Amino acid sequence: MRQAVVFHRGALGDSVLTWPLLRSLALRHDEVALVSDLSKARLAQRLGERRVLAIDAERPEFAALWRGEAIGAKIDADLVIHLCATPADDAGRAALDLWTKGAHEMYPGARIVLSAGVLNRNKAIELAKAHGRLVAVPRRGVPGGPVVMHIGAGSSEKRWPMPMWRALHQQFTTLIPGKVIRIIAGEVEEDRLVASERAMFTAMGGTFLTGLDQLASELEHASGFIGGDSGPTHVAGAMGIPTLALFGPTNPDDWAPIGPQVHILSPASPRGMAWLRPDEVASQAAALLA
Repeated sequence: MRQAVVFHRGALGDSVLTWPLLRSLALRHDEVALVSDLSKARLAQRLGERRVLAIDAERPEFAALWRGEAIGAKIDADLVIHLCATPADDAGRAALDLWTKGAHEMYPGARIVLSAGVLNRNKAIELAKAHGRLVAVPRRGVPGGPVVMHIGAGSSEKRWPMPMWRALHQQFTTLIPGKVIRIIAGEVEEDRLVASERAMFTAMGGTFLTGLDQLASELEHASGFIGGDSGPTHVAGAMGIPTLALFGPTNPDDWAPIGPQVHILSPASPRGMAWLRPDEVASQAAALLA
């Protein structure tokens, strides 16, 4: 049996950028294993590529690789790819040398590929093509399903102000009367929102999600998605859902989600999220869903 193994640890959006590679590898291998945070690996299996084997990177044998050791049984694999954001110093290179030594012992006969550096949109596409081809993702979206709006982002600079979300919610309801809107946020936002923001979120019927399984369930029934430069936006885009991604300080050429129905709203040059008007987002979203 031909097996490919991909190692990756990172934030949700970075994890989703491995999905094109996983789909590409699945064309040539009987089994593709993703060694990652278990919740992210299971999300890739559920929404990205069902033939993926989700493996917890916290298992002792994988921690031992960083010591240059291979503990436990040898594993038969053809290809092992390590997607690692490696420090550009002697300590980083030494750590990778130890990991590679252990990987050669754990996976005897496998080709070990180190892909160092930040995994962005362009690199994700290049990797998929280098190991097969970029697999087209079918368009999806549940007719009559809710429009999901995710109000959070990994940093405060990338987060659209809550009053803007409230205005968007009101205007979108007017543009598409009767359309169900689901407002969601993650555990990080639950800790970050100040009292006034929490009150607006609650007034819109917002829900704080407690994990990636709950996010998957929300998106599987969605007709469309609106969000900032965040992990959930990458997930929606990669699923093939009509997705409107709101950018400001980051470059969409590097960080836009990969998917067949992704539309980007971004300024001419990087700036804070306050540049974006709710009426423009509402009209663009209505057009995308139409």
